[in-house]
Amino acid sequence: MQRDGRVSIGGWAELADKNSEIATKLSGVDLVALQPYLIKASETGVRRGTLDLALQSTVRQNRLHAPGTVTLSGLELAPGNGAFGTFMGVPRQAVVAALKNRDGRIALHFTLDGNLNDPQFSLNDSFARRIGASVAETLGISIEGLTRGVGSAAQGLGGMVKKLFGK
Repeated sequence: MQRDGRVSIGGWAELADKNSEIATKLSGVDLVALQPYLIKASETGVRRGTLDLALQSTVRQNRLHAPGTVTLSGLELAPGNGAFGTFMGVPRQAVVAALKNRDGRIALHFTLDGNLNDPQFSLNDSFARRIGASVAETLGISIEGLTRGVGSAAQGLGGMVKKLFGK
């Protein structure tokens, strides 16, 4: 671990009504220290970097609305091996470099929305999807375009298999 970070939480909560407004800020948190919570066991790690998070969550009538921003500064990943060294077929280091702004920061904006009474709602899944969509948007990949591209590739592959095997 290279440094300590700061945490700030403020707001209010009505326990009886289950309503709340809470602002959460993390500043300069070392990514190496957070690594066990951020990276799956099969993935390579983080060499260095810091995380800033600003999140404004509101819960009304068991519905969550939480816009936020995650900013990664000085991110350096450990080298990956084989398929784990790539993201969508592109070397991970190239993806990280493409996401960084002039100051070497990666800023991702997201909004978490969901019904807290819905057993299908998962905060972790929702967060992962929103961050993934933000990464795709930052890289200039539209989810619609990505889906269309995958669909076209599958149709092309299907046509090729039909021609090869006559089916």
